[in-house]
Amino acid sequence: MICALIAWAVGAVCVGVCGGRLLRMRTKAHEAEQLLEELRRSARSGRPFSESESASRLLPALVKASTHDALVAEFNEVLADVSRELDVGAALPASAGRIALMTGTLLAVIELIRSLPETGPSIGWALGAFCGGAAVALSAGLMGRVSDREAARSRAAWNEIGRELSPRSGPA
Repeated sequence: MICALIAWAVGAVCVGVCGGRLLRMRTKAHEAEQLLEELRRSARSGRPFSESESASRLLPALVKASTHDALVAEFNEVLADVSRELDVGAALPASAGRIALMTGTLLAVIELIRSLPETGPSIGWALGAFCGGAAVALSAGLMGRVSDREAARSRAAWNEIGRELSPRSGPA
């Protein structure tokens, strides 16, 4: 019985960690889209991008950049941070699913071994431990798909921000 409870507890932690990361990725994607919209609005209105609320909150170093080269360097730093965050966010659900499934399987085997000398194998509790891991693995897989979509959404917004910040090169 204790093995099944431990498997479900580990699964709950894995789902909680995945859910927290997914929420953070959704927030990051929304912030990037909001920043892009403010950048486009400021370009249309002619006011400086540095005056926008999102820019000063999300990209303080970019707002303070005095030259185009400094802006590019700061933007590259921001992109590296965003890329790292998105890579971790995409990898976390798969890792959590594997952890939960392996924990559930191991604890199911332990439950079977532990109960053998007594009255025979405790199939019900072993199955409960394994099902806990399997259920979390499936949930983590679904969260992984959503994380991948959010990562793609965020990357697309950041690519557009980069295009909007780059100087327009017209015909010579």
